[in-house]
Amino acid sequence: MFDCESVDVDFLDTAPARLDVAVNVGLPPSEVFAALAHNPAAWGEFYPGFDRRGRYQTPAPHGVGSRRTARFARVKFEETILAWDEGARWAFRVDSTQVPLFDACVEDYHFHTDGSEATLVRWTLAYKPRLAFKLARPLLPRFLTFALTRAGHNLENGRWFSTPTPDS
Repeated sequence: MFDCESVDVDFLDTAPARLDVAVNVGLPPSEVFAALAHNPAAWGEFYPGFDRRGRYQTPAPHGVGSRRTARFARVKFEETILAWDEGARWAFRVDSTQVPLFDACVEDYHFHTDGSEATLVRWTLAYKPRLAFKLARPLLPRFLTFALTRAGHNLENGRWFSTPTPDS
């Protein structure tokens, strides 16, 4: 595993690279928040690229300081929750990863009602890139917008898919 810097939410303002994505999801903020924050294994059911091996490593109830593991594109990430405001905000930092993608990374999700039963999700990815992420930088805005849009679409339409979990 490659260790990352132990940054906090202030890193969102000082990171050398930052991407912001906003998507509308046709579900209330409480449901979208729950889908993203409550069960990391569920990401493998609606979020492209994730598998069902995500887990909290710390006991419930989960909140600020909880640690979790997630796998995206077969790469393991170990994370610590930095913000947990039920239905409104959820943020985490990456503590380590199997691939040297960045020296520091924070993801921040804000959930806003649009006046109906829908949610505007504002997602910020703030990071200090290593070579792999520097090379991918031109593709990241389009890819991350696609991924979050597809995740929201899958949630609101009940279209769940499964990424096979390897036996290993």
